[in-house]
Parts: sequence; C-alpha cells; structure tokens
Amino acid sequence: MEEIARLREQFKSLQQQESRHRLSERNCVELVTKLIAAGQLQVYFTQDGKEYITPEQLEHEIKDELLVRGGTSLCLVKLSFTLKNPLVWLPSRMFLGRVNVLDLQPVLNLDLVHIEAKIQELLKKDKRLRLLNGEIITR
Repeated sequence: MEEIARLREQFKSLQQQESRHRLSERNCVELVTKLIAAGQLQVYFTQDGKEYITPEQLEHEIKDELLVRGGTSLCLVKLSFTLKNPLVWLPSRMFLGRVNVLDLQPVLNLDLVHIEAKIQELLKKDKRLRLLNGEIITR
C-alpha cells in the first residue's frame, strides 16, 4: 500500500512539472499545415473546421461505430488516445453491426464525401462488410 501511495505522489509531481521543450498550439498547427502543403500528410477537415482527421483514423472511427452499434466476435482493436500514448491494442469484440451511412456524418463531424469514399475502401479491403440500402452491415 505504501508503495502505491508513493508511486501516486511521484506521478502527481511529474505531471505538475513544467516541460522545457514545449510546442504551443500555434506551432503545432503551423507544423501540420506545412506537412499538408508539402504533401507529406493527408487529412480531412471537420465540418466546423476546428479539427482534422487522417484517413487511417477515419477508418478506425467507422469501425468503432460498427463495434458500438453491433454484436460480438473476439479480435484486437486499435484505439487511439493522446499524443503521449498514441496507440493502444486491446482485446475486444469484432465489429459485427450495422450503421446507416447518414448517421455517421454527425458523429464523425465530416463531410459525407470523405465518409463514403472511406467506406468504399473498407468494402474492398474487408469482405465481411456490405453496403445495403445505405447501411454498412457486417456478415
């Protein structure tokens, strides 16, 4: 118990320390903008224009929606969190659901053109997925 309390205090003090090398939000936006302009990074801007998402992350978001709205089957799911811990693999349930393509737009906050293009890519990659009457359905 004492060790856990000591580690908690150590973690708390580390979180409160100031970093010597810190990028401001403005610098991060400028770096991303330059990468986009150089063609080294592809992103989709959200409808409100405040955020952007990579095509890979869009694929994960669509699969997550199928998982949330669907059934179960054992697999590994890649979840993304923060910059400090960007990717985590968790044992989870396979996306076995159905979601209306039009329902994805408000959830993902993206233009429908990008969502539909990514869905077409997913349909080519994963033979378990089908598009039927505007719904993505898993077999």
